[in-house]
Amino acid sequence: MHRGKTEPALYAQLMDNLKQQNIEYRQLLQSGIYQAGSVAVRLKNSLSRGDIGSMIRFAKSRRPGKDFALYEQTRLPERPAETPILPEEYFSDERIAVYSCLFGTGDHIQEPVCRPDNIDYYMITDQPLAPDSAWTPVEWQNLCDPSWTPAMKNRYFKMHPDVLFPSYRYSIYLDANIKVITDLTPYIFRTGDAGLGLHWHSRLDCVYDELTMVVAMKKLGAPDAERYRRYLEHQGMPAHYGLLEGNVIVREHHKESCRKIMDRWWEQFRRRVSRDQVSLPYVLWKAGMSVDSVALLGGNVYENASLRVSRHISRNEE
Repeated sequence: MHRGKTEPALYAQLMDNLKQQNIEYRQLLQSGIYQAGSVAVRLKNSLSRGDIGSMIRFAKSRRPGKDFALYEQTRLPERPAETPILPEEYFSDERIAVYSCLFGTGDHIQEPVCRPDNIDYYMITDQPLAPDSAWTPVEWQNLCDPSWTPAMKNRYFKMHPDVLFPSYRYSIYLDANIKVITDLTPYIFRTGDAGLGLHWHSRLDCVYDELTMVVAMKKLGAPDAERYRRYLEHQGMPAHYGLLEGNVIVREHHKESCRKIMDRWWEQFRRRVSRDQVSLPYVLWKAGMSVDSVALLGGNVYENASLRVSRHISRNEE
């Protein structure tokens, strides 16, 4: 929000009210009554269509898999307390580019609940936007190699906001399955010395554990994961160095330190491994930076009341 438009304490209270509604919404989705009703409706619809295959796949998806067991066996590291948002931090005369990427069919475009006057929402996509959408489409076709896969296009733009938004000082990237609930202006005050801010990973603190997880969840082939594991070990990457969630990134994207990290991250994705979450800690380690120096948005993005994270509908960008 631009300064001088409203009283900071009153505006902060409005944001707190939106957060509380989001918390209650999340609690409803996680309640036993809602879960049971959701299962019943899905099974009823499958049965009415005679879709036995869908019912079998759904039943299998309800069983805890190997990935769940691995999560349970992995220690949850202690996270530093989140820094409370001050009412004044909702106000800035800096324009902020909030953006997301969606290529191919998959996730629905999430319309933001809050639309502050200092934030511009941009969508990099090959899908049509609704006429009344808060998102402005970006002409991206001449900014990357058109032969790239949807995943490569997504990651390139995810890691290069400086290419997309040369006239902005700050940008905030969101995965396409994330809905904005409140004003995200306070995030620009959480970029640190590197000009970069993310959330801690919600469960893990080690790239080696994450490599095991992505194989179990079929997000990366075992040979590719083992190849990258050997590469990290050869480089001397320590275990439990820290791990970040890559689905929300705030950047002062023209800052030299931030640009160098993003360029090196892109090179890791392009040349070494297709899972960006496992390579960022390595990039930080090689640069002599600790993970906690950029884990400035909090300990768990899935419990961040300013955002609503939905399940991905499709994995075609991963």
